[in-house]
Amino acid sequence: RSTVPVYRHGGTLGIGILASHRGQGLGRRLMAATLAAARAAGMERVDLAVYARNTRAAALYRAVGFRDLGVRRNGKKQDGQYDDVLLMDIALREATT
Repeated sequence: RSTVPVYRHGGTLGIGILASHRGQGLGRRLMAATLAAARAAGMERVDLAVYARNTRAAALYRAVGFRDLGVRRNGKKQDGQYDDVLLMDIALREATT
């Protein structure tokens, strides 16, 4: 959750699953528990960034309701190799404007 008052209605998510534990449904269960906790805490939105090459994670995020916001082209550079960074969010409660 952001500490800046005008952004406290939302937060940023970052998770990871060890390779040896992937494919067992842990990511989906972790996402469900995290989003439930965010809702219970009164959060209205959650943002995340995922590397474009991490297609399994991006698919999981979409499956639980995250939507694509944009792409940070070449946002990651590791060992001379670039990867795009996908920016995503989920509305936990729709804003009324």
